[in-house]
Amino acid sequence: MSSPSDPAADNETPEYKLLERRVDALGDLNARIARLAMGLGLSLRQEPDIQRVITYQKPHVSVERRTQSDRRSGVRSSSSDRRASQQWEELRGLVVLRYELELKYAQEMGASVTRDIFTEASARLIRDGFAVGMDGMDLKKLFGNA
Repeated sequence: MSSPSDPAADNETPEYKLLERRVDALGDLNARIARLAMGLGLSLRQEPDIQRVITYQKPHVSVERRTQSDRRSGVRSSSSDRRASQQWEELRGLVVLRYELELKYAQEMGASVTRDIFTEASARLIRDGFAVGMDGMDLKKLFGNA
């Protein structure tokens, strides 16, 4: 057991463990957002890029009934289109989820703790080899001088 003056004692509290879980979850979310953006060839460094993702409308895909001979021919021209559409949808959902988490954290824990969570998650993303801003997070704009 740690003594009260031991800084490691703070790392064992339920509150600290909750914050660590939130940092980990946000870091995973940001990494997935960055990977999807890279896979789609998108930059999320500017606000219009983020707005484009948020307002993305899934294109209407007509359903075609394939015959047995179509399946054997190996022609799958629309599978890459479907994959890209699914990636766009996932990216959009994750970006919206991140904004909802930001609001929830700010309401539950306050702006200062929320800033710390987002700052640490962003730092972990950079340590994992992602460039600053690949996940579309602009901490300076979001929190001022983060």
